Amino acid sequence: MTRSMKSYLKIESILFFREPLQVIFSFFFPAVMFSIFASAFSGNLEGSEEYFNAYIPGYFTTVIYIVSMFMIGYQMVADKEEGVYKRLKVTPFNIKDIYKSMVLKSVVLCTIGGLEVVLLGKFVYHAELTTHWGQFIAAFIIGNVVAVCSGFAIFVLSKSSKQALTIIIITFYPLVMLGDNTFPLSMMPEFIRKIAPIIDPLYHLNRLMRGAWVGELFSEKISIVYVFVTIIVLAGISIKYDKTVDNF
Repeated sequence: MTRSMKSYLKIESILFFREPLQVIFSFFFPAVMFSIFASAFSGNLEGSEEYFNAYIPGYFTTVIYIVSMFMIGYQMVADKEEGVYKRLKVTPFNIKDIYKSMVLKSVVLCTIGGLEVVLLGKFVYHAELTTHWGQFIAAFIIGNVVAVCSGFAIFVLSKSSKQALTIIIITFYPLVMLGDNTFPLSMMPEFIRKIAPIIDPLYHLNRLMRGAWVGELFSEKISIVYVFVTIIVLAGISIKYDKTVDNF
């Protein structure tokens, strides 16, 4: 880790805890949402073990989306709009270390949010945890790659924090609702169940998480392909625009 990266991470950590919205979405939102839906549905669905096998990994997907959109995409756009990166340019700071710092930030925040869900499931709802940690960690790493690519795509496509927030709000509810990781997709009308696998990357990431949780990650071949294509598209957008506009 370079000296400039360490310095930026220190600054980023201080600023992070000064923003109540970031702290709430990172540390409280995942636990609160999981508790609400677990309390609402677990007692009404036959087989609580099957319920938690679906919704513990499902909420990892929700955490990953929140981190990618708010903690990476929106935050970087807001910093760019306030001229933070322009001021850093006139210093010996290596500006590309910002990308590396955001990757590390994503991993840390996704891990914290995910651990909250796991601990609540285990000690509050007495759910049985997975025994296939190798597969689940692999799926979690893939999810972090999706988070980073999504956040960077928001960053390069948005000229202002208002524009970034608009994109996030427009996409948040449809993607989460169709991802089968909050409300069960089986409760939705038939036409929604049909279009979800076509238009929603979170649906397929959720399937990877659920498959890995029960040791069947590699049986989700279609979802694996869909997620990797999504990563390639988002990374391509980030690289293309990064070369044509002055993001920093």
